[in-house]
Amino acid sequence: MRASILILLVLAASCGADETAIKQQEDAKLSAAVQAEEAKVPETLERIKAESQDRIHGRTTVTADTVPQEQPPPAAPQTQAMYPHSIQVGAFATEPDAERSVREWTARGFEDVRIIRRDPQTSTYPYAVRLFGYDGYAATRTEADRINQRFGIGSFPVQERP
Repeated sequence: MRASILILLVLAASCGADETAIKQQEDAKLSAAVQAEEAKVPETLERIKAESQDRIHGRTTVTADTVPQEQPPPAAPQTQAMYPHSIQVGAFATEPDAERSVREWTARGFEDVRIIRRDPQTSTYPYAVRLFGYDGYAATRTEADRINQRFGIGSFPVQERP
């Protein structure tokens, strides 16, 4: 019986020794992983510090995860945006007549009414009165037709040129 107890004690002691060895191996692995992460800290801190300074001074930091995406080229300007459309509602030989017309169109509720001055040497009616604020020829043509019907005049769309 004594021999059986002795064998059991030896087996228990050897199992405890195996558990201790396993724990020591796990602790060593964990310690190695912690040391590897700690080694990265100074590098990470330096990168964060540099990025902060770049932001403060308005510089752009490019890293692997912040590579700017290629932007599509800007769209070509449209002709109607470059040269706005207007509706000519009158042409006059004298500036006072044109100014009177501007007041009348403004009183009718049109907000952007202008006098376009042309060369009096080449034009019999050098003071054109135009309504501005229309986007594109189709919208301008539609509004000119509406104005013609409502006020009984012969207005027409004009595409302004520089």
